[in-house]
Amino acid sequence: MNEAKPYVFSGKVIVKKEIQEISDTFKKLEMVIDTGGDYPETIPVEAINDTIDLLNPIKRGDLVEITANVKGRPGKGKFEHRHFLSLKIWKIKKIGEDVPVEENDFIPDDLPF
Repeated sequence: MNEAKPYVFSGKVIVKKEIQEISDTFKKLEMVIDTGGDYPETIPVEAINDTIDLLNPIKRGDLVEITANVKGRPGKGKFEHRHFLSLKIWKIKKIGEDVPVEENDFIPDDLPF
């Protein structure tokens, strides 16, 4: 069987929920990313336990690139006839950030080339 490859995509953070304390040893934070483009998708992703810290600098409206693992599991109880998928973030970075230019960052226009 082939090892699953991570799913990498980018978009704008449109929802960043509060951290949910599921138990003493398990917490998660969910976000929704809008991929934009001609056929935009709104993709829910989640970070669990230690990976939640990766999301501290990320806020609603940020453009990000996400690397996530696709996880699947069967439902339980009344949902045992269904299967569920989730995208677990393990890497995230902001993209498209503008770098402010200082006045003393003058670039002369009389370069020899």
